[in-house]
Amino acid sequence: MVVRLTSLFALAGFVLTGCAEQTPEPDIPRVETRGMEAPVKILIDAVTRNLEGNRQSANAWGRLGRVYHAHELYTPALACYRQAIRLDADDSHWPYLAAHAASEVDKDAAVALFERARALASGNATVLVAQGDLLAQLGRRDTAREAYLAALDADDRSSFARVGLARGALVEGDLPRARSLLERAAELAPTDGSIYPLLTRVLAQLGEPEPAARAEWLAKVYDTPLEPRDPPLDAMRRLAANSHALASAARALAERGDLLGAEVQLRRVLAIRPGTPLELGNLATVLSRQGRHAEAMEYFAEGLAGNPDDVVLLSHQGLTQMKMGHIEAAEASLERAATLDPAYPQAQFNLGVLRFGQGRHADAIALFERSLVLDPGFTDAYLNLGSTYATLEEYEKALHPWERLRQAQPDNAALIHNIALANARLGRLDEARSDFQRVLTLDPANVASRRELERIPP
Repeated sequence: MVVRLTSLFALAGFVLTGCAEQTPEPDIPRVETRGMEAPVKILIDAVTRNLEGNRQSANAWGRLGRVYHAHELYTPALACYRQAIRLDADDSHWPYLAAHAASEVDKDAAVALFERARALASGNATVLVAQGDLLAQLGRRDTAREAYLAALDADDRSSFARVGLARGALVEGDLPRARSLLERAAELAPTDGSIYPLLTRVLAQLGEPEPAARAEWLAKVYDTPLEPRDPPLDAMRRLAANSHALASAARALAERGDLLGAEVQLRRVLAIRPGTPLELGNLATVLSRQGRHAEAMEYFAEGLAGNPDDVVLLSHQGLTQMKMGHIEAAEASLERAATLDPAYPQAQFNLGVLRFGQGRHADAIALFERSLVLDPGFTDAYLNLGSTYATLEEYEKALHPWERLRQAQPDNAALIHNIALANARLGRLDEARSDFQRVLTLDPANVASRRELERIPP
């Protein structure tokens, strides 16, 4: 026993000596969390505590970096990412995320970090496009072009690389190349709002007013730039626990049709900021779209109690009341919204839907046209305007808004069926036949188009 005790004490002394000679552990970047929303404070505190016990873990450093990054705390995020890089030099995620954080506070450092990420993920088009975007911002056109071309080598269907190259071509005055790149990008990503303003400029400078006008209209229809699919950035953003980020996530989920997911996020927002009229209205709208109209009305009422003149809440409440069959209440809500803000297109449109349902077609037409004057990119208004004319058997007038909409939605089978039906009623059988066949190419199970096609003589 004496020998064993002596051996243990000798070993302990050796270990202590070794520790004293090691490089001191790096300090953990701290931020002041007082005044932050409670979920954010709790998250930062928990992830920091985890790192305190795992300072040799790249993942622990990286997780705190991502939490800081998700809440726009770029400097401490960058410091954490640098420690993750030090501990795991072969993982491309850390320099890539660090480059994005550095882009907000130290662009020269970001350039070096993107280069490091690229060396580790040379075939990743998303990394290459992000690198090109930063270099283009810094005016380094030659190296930006090289990054975009490398992105195309990695993924020849990258619309984002083509948009980057087109921006450079436009700056250099190479309009034909810019046009070619942008038109191909539009084929690959027809709803990307970053394409059409550039294409409008290019076509205008080339002296082609009609294509330029069409591109300008598409810029109004698709006014939101798309972003590349980016799992590392998406995972980082999902860590955001503040109400603003949760509300943004809810809107994105609702746009994708994930209404239950949107509901969950909106309830989290309201737990942080109870009584916020905008989010109460958004939750009510999401519930209404799920068919939970009575529950939705409770949230509309709560939101309007805090802000009785909110035209967005009134407009969406009116739509829900219509769905419930409460026509007089819907009319009151929608007329009030349209009166309070005559420039709000959604209120004009919703009131038009109500007037159509009441059989007041002339009023509906006027309201749909008004909403299009206010928002020329309002696609549902084109659809409903055409449908109202078709109900009146004014098929020539119906075709004008429908054909306009078709420019933006060339693969919309329901829309093409309507156009074909109108042409058939006008005796334009060749055009109708071609469009019914197009519908069946897009939707082989479309019984209505197949039936109408069979009625057209060969």
